[in-house]
Amino acid sequence: CGGVASAYSSTVFNFFDVLTAQFMLPLGGFFIALFVGWFLKRETVEDEVNSDGHPFMDLWLFVLRYISPALVLWVFVVAILDKFA
Repeated sequence: CGGVASAYSSTVFNFFDVLTAQFMLPLGGFFIALFVGWFLKRETVEDEVNSDGHPFMDLWLFVLRYISPALVLWVFVVAILDKFA
């Protein structure tokens, strides 16, 4: 009887592990990149990352707005296709 409970708990933990690692973390990164890149004021972002007047701030914001969400979304889609294909 102990083996059944152990197997069941292993299955539940595996489910939550996959849910967290392959779905929730990429979605969280995606929405954080969108929020910081598009909705926070530039002054707020510069203050939070201590980059007032840094020469790479424009490049960083470009990567955060366009490249990061696209790559995170790609990782998310690949994870879904890998899991359900």
